[in-house]
Amino acid sequence: MIGALTGFAVAAFIVLTERFGMRLYPVGGAPWRRLLFPVAGSLIIGYLLYRYFPNARGSGVPQTKAALYAREGRITLRTVLGKFFCTSVTLASGIRWGAKGLRSRSERASVPCLGASSDCAPSK
Repeated sequence: MIGALTGFAVAAFIVLTERFGMRLYPVGGAPWRRLLFPVAGSLIIGYLLYRYFPNARGSGVPQTKAALYAREGRITLRTVLGKFFCTSVTLASGIRWGAKGLRSRSERASVPCLGASSDCAPSK
């Protein structure tokens, strides 16, 4: 049951993020959107987190640990929905993922393989 609910939540998050992103950045859309929407998205989400969802701020791991130890393992539905919505809108509006962005994370994973050493060759 928990696996099915988690799968449904992940699918809903992906669909919401992709649909919102397609509306913000349609094919053939104006170039000014690439500048305006990330700035507007960060300002709007920042306000929502400050005003309505203060417990949804952060990466989630430290907040979950704090809830386990300080609040008897309770995370409010408001916090969960705020995190879900705000993260989806943040990603759809084009704001980078993490401190250096998603591309940086994938590049760091490939850096040890640069230079074509035998360590990176696929095993036969």
